[in-house]
Amino acid sequence: MKHVTLRHFKQLLALDSHRHFSRAAESLSMSQPALSRSIQSLERNLGTPLFDRSTRGLQATPSGQLLIRHGRRILAATAELQSEFDELLGQGESRLSIACGHYPAEMSVPGVLSELMKDWPRAQVSMEVTDWIRIADLLENGTCDLAITELSAAEKAPGLASELLNDRVLHMVVRNGHPLLSLDNPGLGDLLTYPWVCSHIPARVARLFGADPVAAGNLDAKSGNFIPKIIASSLSTAFKLVKENDIIGVAPTSLAWPHIQRSELSVVPFRAPWLRLNYGFMWQAHQPLSALAQAFMALVRAAEVRMADEEQAIMASLQRLP
Repeated sequence: MKHVTLRHFKQLLALDSHRHFSRAAESLSMSQPALSRSIQSLERNLGTPLFDRSTRGLQATPSGQLLIRHGRRILAATAELQSEFDELLGQGESRLSIACGHYPAEMSVPGVLSELMKDWPRAQVSMEVTDWIRIADLLENGTCDLAITELSAAEKAPGLASELLNDRVLHMVVRNGHPLLSLDNPGLGDLLTYPWVCSHIPARVARLFGADPVAAGNLDAKSGNFIPKIIASSLSTAFKLVKENDIIGVAPTSLAWPHIQRSELSVVPFRAPWLRLNYGFMWQAHQPLSALAQAFMALVRAAEVRMADEEQAIMASLQRLP
């Protein structure tokens, strides 16, 4: 198809992701009229409309869907070929910019980066650790190529693709001797009477906490997220605060376990269906992932599987604790 170029494929994928000419043009760093002219010219050359433009929003026609489906594969293959060719000839260094939420930043990612650099010694990798509520913006404005974060960040960003990695159990942890440990069956109301230290809690969970301010934190009326009393920059900082105060921490099994073994922390006997992780990959749907990004993702997936096996053993040990 001599009329379709890589530039056209990028434009088609952006339109499919954003379903809006202005937003798609902004993501491509071009003007809306220029994007419209480019697509109209392509439609004339192909002799068929590629999008239905109606009050219901932009929808790809069967011809448009065909080009988008193949364009996604073509762009991904092109990016992979360019990256591997540059690496082979030593004509450049592959680069990857990652944004990472607090939990994955201290679970699977550190070991994966070590593995990655063995396979890609010339690669340049940067990682920003931040609260998940900022990460969608970092992806959309091009600050990072790939994110590992709470997937609620993608709910209001239709241009982002996502893949679940980890939905395993979280625990409420406190210092040994905390008043909550004297209760036989503490409920959510009991937990909310103490300050919490963790990341923002997404609206899907926060709605269970009620709208009134509590010692644990406050509900953000605009986003619906729950803002804990203390937002720590890392889990190590959070654990230190929990050990020295009547503060409640929220921690994954694998990260809490060493502190529990050293009798520094205890698990509050509280379980709820919502007390789980929900993080995974996020990236711009219309932007093909590089070979380096795909290699990183494959290593993270493998690490998460290993970690799931380890956490099953830890959970069995936790159940045997008095």
